[in-house]
Amino acid sequence: LRRRGDWLELRLACQHPSPAAATIRGRLVAAREADLLGRPGPELPVAGGALRLELRAWEIRTIQLRREGP
Repeated sequence: LRRRGDWLELRLACQHPSPAAATIRGRLVAAREADLLGRPGPELPVAGGALRLELRAWEIRTIQLRREGP
């Protein structure tokens, strides 16, 4: 997890031979994909201050998050 401008950048890895789901919570108001260099990608749906992601086996994803408040 690191700060990238007004966004928090999170890198997730599914270290399992089967698909898995991850839920990120914490007063989230926006989320988007990012590439390994931190360039923004498509928006991701945030519901109830949380983001749910489906990860493929051995997949690594970079996500940028914006939280409510400071």
